[in-house]
Amino acid sequence: MANGFCPALMSDLTDWYAVTDKVTEIGAVRMAYQAPKPEILQNSMSDNGHYKSGIVRYMPRGVVSQAHSTVDCGIDQTPAFAETTVSFDQAVSMGLYFPVDTIRQYCADASVTVLVGAPPTPLMVSVRNAILTKMNAVYQLMDTKVATAIVAAAPATTTINIDLSATSLDLDAGVQEMLGKLQDAEFCGVPYLLGGSNLFRNFDTIVKRRALGINSAGLQADLNLEYEFFYDLKMRTILATNDILAIDPGSVAILDKPSNVGSFAGRLGTSYFGMINDPRVQCRVGDAYQDIMWDIQIKEIDCATTLTNSYGGGTITADRGYAVFISKQFAVWTTPKTVNDGADVNAGFNGIKRFSITNT
Repeated sequence: MANGFCPALMSDLTDWYAVTDKVTEIGAVRMAYQAPKPEILQNSMSDNGHYKSGIVRYMPRGVVSQAHSTVDCGIDQTPAFAETTVSFDQAVSMGLYFPVDTIRQYCADASVTVLVGAPPTPLMVSVRNAILTKMNAVYQLMDTKVATAIVAAAPATTTINIDLSATSLDLDAGVQEMLGKLQDAEFCGVPYLLGGSNLFRNFDTIVKRRALGINSAGLQADLNLEYEFFYDLKMRTILATNDILAIDPGSVAILDKPSNVGSFAGRLGTSYFGMINDPRVQCRVGDAYQDIMWDIQIKEIDCATTLTNSYGGGTITADRGYAVFISKQFAVWTTPKTVNDGADVNAGFNGIKRFSITNT
């Protein structure tokens, strides 16, 4: 750690029980992390933390014109796969300041509780929560960046009507039509639906209350298996008020670029560099954040320093203490629209469909 910043704080963040606390839902980030990752031909970073170009491999499928009716060595050839370089052009960060006296007391508390296996003291909890609670800022900025990138890769809008009047659910005109379009687009598995549509959220809530039903074989089945909905209020603005995106799993993903690893981790100068994850279990969305790794820098402030106050504005004079910086660099992978040959039935399709939900 940075000199004097006790290791128990990092243990507190990563090894303790999961904490339920509120973070504004980040549907786009949750969906992108849950999705299968593309085949990475070359990682962005070696094990020692040295940057390289990130290269992703994908494979356009064959079409009839590439097939032949003869068997000989003179037929034409097609490339086995295509490659694209990924630009890790997205970043989010935040900073916190802890006076040295707080850390002195925290370390004293930690020494006692770790030795006897006791629960955390109120002061230990407050230090941990100061970091976890403020992380809502980087979560929201990251989610906005991810959602914006996915929307930019989405095609034009198709209108889908879901009748929500009275107690009826006109699935024939709504969800079944949408799922049929996804089948024609050759979606595989359970499609991801992403958006902030209140109409679709209401519909989804009704469906979940009727989740168990009898299927065509006369067996009880979970009807929600037809899709997985990721709600994200911010997308009412980023996308449209009642639009949603249907995403073929594997067509969108987040690729991480960790910095504080290998030779670039540990105590360097007056700072400690490392990685943390968020141990919390959200009250509505489960273990959404435990797969997200963050770079952390703990920098010792050994003299009075002027810092910017991001809450009240202006500046504050910080005496001896520690500045904690949390950051992340990443790329939002969306399948190229050239993944399908021009003669393919899905030419120009990259695994994303956009729908406008109405209830007229």
